[in-house]
Amino acid sequence: EFPALASPPRNLYMSNILSPQLEILRLPLQKSLKGGVQVSNSGNLKVLDLPKLTTAYGQVYLQNSKLVNLNLPALTSIQGNIYIRNNLKLEKVNLPKLKSMSGSNPSITLQNVKKLTEFVMPKNTDATVSLSLQNTGLKHFVYPKLNVRSLSMNQNYDLIDFVLPKWQGNSASSLYLQNPG
Repeated sequence: EFPALASPPRNLYMSNILSPQLEILRLPLQKSLKGGVQVSNSGNLKVLDLPKLTTAYGQVYLQNSKLVNLNLPALTSIQGNIYIRNNLKLEKVNLPKLKSMSGSNPSITLQNVKKLTEFVMPKNTDATVSLSLQNTGLKHFVYPKLNVRSLSMNQNYDLIDFVLPKWQGNSASSLYLQNPG
């Protein structure tokens, strides 16, 4: 736990953590991150706690982690992407106050997260994104105000409730839906 870190560090980048003892990382005063949140190949890290983070000036990126829950309860703005891939233990992504996503081409990518059953953000999140849901355990994805540039869905066998978001004007670049088998 790093209680004294109110503004530094500029980035939170954790990759190839070799210490099997590090299971919990808490930054209770961190309000913004200039480079976003990036976690990959994170050893035994199961809990990442950033309870006061409101702005990520960069992407929220998780790959090959052992995180069970990604809980960013105060996050209101991401200037970048949400990219979550190959997180086999991840069950819930909680972004209950996310109001906006911006940047050159923001996207939400959830790939190979079979245990992910909950993706929580407000129904009125204001964003125009490329959306990719592939091989998830999601049952519901209902965000009727989300503007979508492109949509790719594949192997979401548990998905029972999907409200097709608004297409960005008439300029949707692609739509790809597939469930082989």
